[in-house]
Amino acid sequence: RQEPGDVNALGHLAFMFPNSFAGYLHDTPQKNLFEQASRSLSHGCIRVAKPIELAIELLRGDPVWTRESLIAAARTNKNRIVRLPRAIPVYLVYLTAWKADNGEVNFREDIYKRDPELAQALAKPAPADNSDSGSKRGQRPGRTG
Repeated sequence: RQEPGDVNALGHLAFMFPNSFAGYLHDTPQKNLFEQASRSLSHGCIRVAKPIELAIELLRGDPVWTRESLIAAARTNKNRIVRLPRAIPVYLVYLTAWKADNGEVNFREDIYKRDPELAQALAKPAPADNSDSGSKRGQRPGRTG
């Protein structure tokens, strides 16, 4: 257990959510790690590049928490639990390939060896659409012909 502060491995903010893996999202004092191609440096938890921005989004609608108040609270170096104003589902997605904003395709090593299972699932035919919407494929509902 580390005390809060600038050298705490979790940084200034940690985002806890219920899960069976005891994993969570957290800030980091080692911002340089986001520049590395290999990012498997954690023990199951996930570093967040922009924790204040994430906190602002999660606490949207709560007038107490502005950018300034979040930064001030984080800098006090005191533990504090802040409950979200509403439940938010959390989905963790493991990607080894993606397209960047500049159009470049990025690939990373599949350190958890999950790509073969994903490739197998993607190779299966899509389930048939058995909906009774009455519309023909490619037509908007309410139109005929």
